[in-house]
Amino acid sequence: AAQSDTEAAHAVLGLTGSGCGLSLSVAMAIALPYFATALVVDRVQRCTYTATSQGLPMIAYWAGTLCNNYLHFFILALITPCCFLVFQTPFYGETEQILRMIPAALFSPVPMLLFAYNASRLFTTSEACAKFMPGIALLASAIPFLVVYMLILLSIIEQLSSIRPGANKGNLQTGLDFHRWACILHWLFSFMDPFYCLAGTFAAMGLSGLSTITADFPQLDLNFPSLAGNFVLVPLLGQVVLSVFMAAALAWNVERCGATAQHNVQASVEDQGEETGMAGQRQLSYIEDEDVVREMRHLGDRDPSDQAVTYKGLVHTYGRGTAREVRAV
Repeated sequence: AAQSDTEAAHAVLGLTGSGCGLSLSVAMAIALPYFATALVVDRVQRCTYTATSQGLPMIAYWAGTLCNNYLHFFILALITPCCFLVFQTPFYGETEQILRMIPAALFSPVPMLLFAYNASRLFTTSEACAKFMPGIALLASAIPFLVVYMLILLSIIEQLSSIRPGANKGNLQTGLDFHRWACILHWLFSFMDPFYCLAGTFAAMGLSGLSTITADFPQLDLNFPSLAGNFVLVPLLGQVVLSVFMAAALAWNVERCGATAQHNVQASVEDQGEETGMAGQRQLSYIEDEDVVREMRHLGDRDPSDQAVTYKGLVHTYGRGTAREVRAV
């Protein structure tokens, strides 16, 4: 009887404390729009192009950005596990539970940041990103967990009510249906929602304790999805797969944009060469400033082998596609 009471107490503590994952996920999501907006500013103001044109490898730019942003989230992600451990919180402060949540806490910023990087490519202005990203981040971090959590609660209520004497037999089937939908959505969110890593991990930890109840009532189904008997492995593995996919999507988008920009420059040079009858040479379709022409001639007389860095035919366009488009050499 004492062991049964202990298991029941753990199940209740796990169920009531599983919302901590949601709180931590929302706390991290609040800071996420800042990183996305900073990337939009870099792209719109040509900061990224300037850095890469000076020799910074694109992979170094993105790796440095990821490491810098991850360090901001690192402390925040470890606050909750450390608090559980220091204050010896029942159930979640146990060593077994701490070891389960630490991998998710350390990895959870990665899919969030990769999502923000991909989302930043969709916005043309920093103002639009600053307006819409907070709402997207908060909704994506809160709604999936709440849906799964509410379905589990409804499933528990319906299934447990079916074991009472004289209870409606339809309650059991209704509870099983709720449980099945909760498990399906848990799988989907684990592989599709970049904010579900911590929330899904805490949900798996808290709700997995309910499986002990099924030992006395085999007709009930309260088992949470697991891989190799590990409940927290489902959201963690799903987030790893999702992160790989988002990293590949980001690399493709960056490469595509770079190839498009290179193609546009090459096409512009060829068109200008055909117009002026000097194909193969870079000619500009506007009246050049006298100071620019004089500087070009002055530099053209120098021996390139004596210079540390030499640029030839370098053209930069400000306000491309607008009425105030300006080209500078």
